[in-house]
Amino acid sequence: MAETFPVAVFLGFTSILQFAHGSSVPFLFYTNPIVLEFVAGCCVGTYYARGKQISLSTALVVLFSVIAFRTLYAPTLTVANRPIVVGLPALAIVVVALALETKIRWSRFLSMLGDASYSIYLTHVLTLPFGLKLIQMADRQHGLPGDIVYLAVVLASIFVGLACHRLLERPLSRAAGRWLTRRSNQWTADPRTVA
Repeated sequence: MAETFPVAVFLGFTSILQFAHGSSVPFLFYTNPIVLEFVAGCCVGTYYARGKQISLSTALVVLFSVIAFRTLYAPTLTVANRPIVVGLPALAIVVVALALETKIRWSRFLSMLGDASYSIYLTHVLTLPFGLKLIQMADRQHGLPGDIVYLAVVLASIFVGLACHRLLERPLSRAAGRWLTRRSNQWTADPRTVA
């Protein structure tokens, strides 16, 4: 917890700074709600990566507290209150999902989707419009129901993300891990030889 405290302080400070008005690029970047939400997620990820867990009861208290706070103080979304309307509830949902992770037996397919989630996230911005364009070219009369089109492009995004995970992300991650291990071993053996 001590290692993440400075990050949590920084997150709180920059969240408050959001209500000030600045125009410099660093100010706008560090007070951007999406950046703040990302850093909050990194804090939760770091907490869990160190083998710590939040109990389901605590996670549920956090979730319902966030929902109550959001309902009372930010019933509608604006740029200024995005962290309250979107960020905190998303963070609370992630905390609840992590607390449930050990209590639910996940299917192999859902585990595979979880493993590939980053690849799906990175590729969906390309796959969705491309898939939609292909469907529009094939269905010039626009006879396909919107639900079918939606399902098709989502499934295409999942397929492309899974393929990228298997063919790119996993091999590259393994290669990077081997390279980092070698560098670490070299550093341990003789710190002067590593440039």
